[in-house]
Amino acid sequence: MKNEKTGTETKTLLELIHSVSNRQDVSEDFGIDGVFLLDDDEEESKTALAERLGMTGEEVAVFAVLFAMTLEDGEINTNQIARKLNYTLARYDELTAILNRLHEKGLVFRCYDFRNRYSYIVGPEIQSRIFANKDVLGMELKTDAFGLADIVASYFKLLREEKMEADIIYKYLIKLTEINPSLPISKTIEKYLLSEEEVVLLFALYCNKIEGYRSLSMSSYLSDVYRKYSQRMNIKKMFLLGNAKTLETGLVKLEDDHFQVGDSISLTEAGLEALFGNDKSLFEKNEHASAFPEMINPAGLPERKLFFNPSEKEAVDSLQRLLSEAEFPVIQKNLSAEGMIPGMAILLYGAPGTGKTETVYQSARNTGRELFKVEISSIRDKYVGESEKRTRKIFNDYRRCMKKPGPMPILFLNEADALISNRITVSDSVDQMNNTMQNILLEEMERFEGILFCTTNLEMNLDPAFERRFLYKIKFELPSETVRAAILRDRIKNLSEEQALRLSSLYPLSGGQVDNIHRKLVTERLLTGTEPTIEFIEKICTQESILRQPSRKIIGGFHTPGN
Repeated sequence: MKNEKTGTETKTLLELIHSVSNRQDVSEDFGIDGVFLLDDDEEESKTALAERLGMTGEEVAVFAVLFAMTLEDGEINTNQIARKLNYTLARYDELTAILNRLHEKGLVFRCYDFRNRYSYIVGPEIQSRIFANKDVLGMELKTDAFGLADIVASYFKLLREEKMEADIIYKYLIKLTEINPSLPISKTIEKYLLSEEEVVLLFALYCNKIEGYRSLSMSSYLSDVYRKYSQRMNIKKMFLLGNAKTLETGLVKLEDDHFQVGDSISLTEAGLEALFGNDKSLFEKNEHASAFPEMINPAGLPERKLFFNPSEKEAVDSLQRLLSEAEFPVIQKNLSAEGMIPGMAILLYGAPGTGKTETVYQSARNTGRELFKVEISSIRDKYVGESEKRTRKIFNDYRRCMKKPGPMPILFLNEADALISNRITVSDSVDQMNNTMQNILLEEMERFEGILFCTTNLEMNLDPAFERRFLYKIKFELPSETVRAAILRDRIKNLSEEQALRLSSLYPLSGGQVDNIHRKLVTERLLTGTEPTIEFIEKICTQESILRQPSRKIIGGFHTPGN
């Protein structure tokens, strides 16, 4: 590549980084405490790289090494960088400060490794620009309303992956509003002088609306964005008490989330106007709009490693292949050709805490299907007298949403015990309501053409009429000792294999109970500042263990029941 002014050959960004980063491989080329001893050509490379990346000389040395290490190893913790650069303990704080500056400039992203230490990585956007020899200082941030959403969505993705923190994304978002001052959302944020937390939330609602969703789950949003429980609860409290400026100004409103007040938040009409201006008309309601308070986007579901007993794993793997976008439409077409209803009703049943609900989430995520989650118990408890209407409405709304383009969504009836248990003799209006709701569900399942998941812990009381209507049934048992040991080691990182196997043999824990234990251990570590001992872990395992009833009636495996 030629220099336009001198006509001489100039190095690409990648060549400059290579020239600087390679010096750490020759130990005698180091001075004291990580100071490079460069020859004239390499000093020129370092200077040129600093200019093109907008860094100081000391930042360039750290960035070049981190870039090379990222390509080789992925996320790198501070100790590894210090060793590579030969930084002594006396200059450790200085190295941390350099990494923090690079992080704030958006040139590297900070995340957490399995020991909750800081790790760093050069992000994919920066990598791609360097490989293309494009200056990172010239990244295109001047954009329109929808290009802005693309940029912001990439930031939230890094938040979910724990490669960025809320305070940093706020700085990025404010910078975007400064670069794009004419956009309605930029004007609104400047007008109302919103707090840091409300700016981040407003951008989340902005992207959520563009993606086609009516509202945002506050609980999911807070867990994605904020690591500390205190931050999450303070923000939620601010909205529930009505102290948020976005509520006071009428930009947002709280809605029922599956009939629980306050966990869903959405933009008002005024909020749409304030954030999108004339583009507001693009988000007007249409006949296919969902009446559900929330439609869960599969891309927003965090990936989670699940552990199954062999029979369960085989059944779940088969189910996910069946629901893949490559297989499912073909299967539906063939069923219709045979004169059969093409819907799929799947029942997940068994002991609490064995992963039934999370299996539905991961099935939606892995197959790219939107998820409508309905808590049947909430409908039944709160809306006595209206429950029959709401049961019918669930399916009417779902059918409308099936008409939207894209993969068929999943209807998820969580904790469906109240609807699919044995019908009872009518003695009062509540019994009549229960039986009517069950009859509606049986009728809907008879002609169901979509994908239905139901979960229950009370398989012993399953009504035979429902058993026939579930095409697939998967029983979730407590994990075996081997599987339980694997869950323990996955959740509690400092356990040895021997310790995990011993705990697994002593305590018949479910995966959900192991998650509870993990949360208690994290809390203990935060309170004391030390890693919990194996004795303390055993104590928590003892507290979490409960007596369980013998195995109850098996109502079927992963099979197609007969008529």
